[in-house]
Amino acid sequence: MRVFTVSGHVLVDLAEREDFRGRPTRALKEHCKTVNGVSIYRQRLLLHDRDLDDDEVLALTALTADFQLLVLPFHHDPSDLQAFRAAVQWGDALQVESLLRRAIDPNLPGTTSCQVAAFHGHGDVLRILLAAQAEPNAADAEGKTALLVASNKGYVELVRSLLDADADANQANCNDNTPLWVASWKGHLEVVRLLLKGRADQNKVNHNVESALWVASDNGHADVVQLLIKWKAQVDSCDHQKTSPLWVAAWKGHVDIVVVLLRSKKDPHLTDHAQGATPLWVASKHGRVEVVRCLMKAKGNPDKANREGRSPLWVASYWGHLHVLLLLLLQRLHGNLRNVVGDCLC
Repeated sequence: MRVFTVSGHVLVDLAEREDFRGRPTRALKEHCKTVNGVSIYRQRLLLHDRDLDDDEVLALTALTADFQLLVLPFHHDPSDLQAFRAAVQWGDALQVESLLRRAIDPNLPGTTSCQVAAFHGHGDVLRILLAAQAEPNAADAEGKTALLVASNKGYVELVRSLLDADADANQANCNDNTPLWVASWKGHLEVVRLLLKGRADQNKVNHNVESALWVASDNGHADVVQLLIKWKAQVDSCDHQKTSPLWVAAWKGHVDIVVVLLRSKKDPHLTDHAQGATPLWVASKHGRVEVVRCLMKAKGNPDKANREGRSPLWVASYWGHLHVLLLLLLQRLHGNLRNVVGDCLC
């Protein structure tokens, strides 16, 4: 069995006809695609001048004959392009395939077809577009790719399809937000896991110097924080205001994340803010009782002041956080007693 191009060139010469016996024409087109790199939707296989349907089963008699392959050029009829965009948006997979067989270019200008399918969660349409050689890394004017959109939405299977199609897991938008960053921001754990396996850079930062770990800590996604740390994300990565993941978690009162970060050997004494405030200081200011308790257990210093000379004790008293104030005073008392006992023993 041979497949000829219009010019008479032998594109495929198969001795093992049984490879395609009982299989649809689509399978032979897929094989031709591996040779000429052309989507099956632009291919026309002719047998005795008859255009074979993609689902037509190849009989043994057909496999003894020669086929002719036509490759259709893209056409850009405005009405067809409009219908194609609408079919992608509404998730009409049959209509999308029908228009692709008319040699519509799947790479729409502006907001890309893959991006539209990803935004609406149409996984079957997205897979058809990728099979039609839609560019997985095409971006709109804001730099958003289909992978970034799917990651933001939390569509696990769409992210998987795009990564399988070699979508770039580190391609960022105009704000330098990567797919991993937006998935961490939204707390989409399984998407984060897929992106990390797809070689996403766990320490890449955006225009505000915020890493995926930082934004997950800021938004209270403890499971994402744990996963990123497991993948060696930097726990001391600070943003443009010099605030660390521990500092922002303490500020927001995310006690479970504070615990995770402290277990990762994060030093509670570090002044992680441009004003020289420690995580204990900011937790005390905002009355985060359980966070203060955790930081005290990690030997946070209730007397370590910021650059204005105000300590956690002072700020807790000023803002009227009685429970926090009592915790800090007990810590100071415990420290003083320990020092007295130590001096007596000496």
